[in-house]
Amino acid sequence: MLLVVLGYRTNLTMEQLAALFATTDSTVHRVTADLAPHLAALLGSPPTDRRELWLVDGTLIPVHDQQKTKKSKNYRRSVNV
Repeated sequence: MLLVVLGYRTNLTMEQLAALFATTDSTVHRVTADLAPHLAALLGSPPTDRRELWLVDGTLIPVHDQQKTKKSKNYRRSVNV
């Protein structure tokens, strides 16, 4: 579960996560694909009030603050949602 959460939070590539956890990138991809639905199930259904809506999808949002971001695979500075 730590691998999945860290992958969503930091926007690291599969190769970077594999190096961090001392495994292969195919294993990281398989574990992420297997555990992501279980993580979504733990969060439960979203609240009905739109002011309290939450979202976990890994969407990249462009930002221009160079102190808090790094260039991603597409060479744009962005953060994960």
